[in-house]
Amino acid sequence: MIEATENTFRQIIKTQGTCLVNFTASWCAPCHSMQPALRQLEQTTQIVVVAVDVQRCPNLASSFNVKSVPTLVLMGPDGEVRRQVGSQNLSSLQSFVGAP
Repeated sequence: MIEATENTFRQIIKTQGTCLVNFTASWCAPCHSMQPALRQLEQTTQIVVVAVDVQRCPNLASSFNVKSVPTLVLMGPDGEVRRQVGSQNLSSLQSFVGAP
């Protein structure tokens, strides 16, 4: 998992190709409970997870119109592919990113 800041986000997205952006917050219990599933997703797919803390990166969260956390945004070469709000288990994450 890569932690992005407002200064590093665009470069990370550009170099990683398809990735899953996880808008999260340190105080968010559902965000913390989803971490093991996100790590498993990275280990079993080619998807890179990019974490964005909405408290540290409010402008970035705002530019993606993030209203609640966790918000997951699947990014492809041409930008946002789809998004999901709320905690997800591994099976839901795999389905969301199109993994077998």
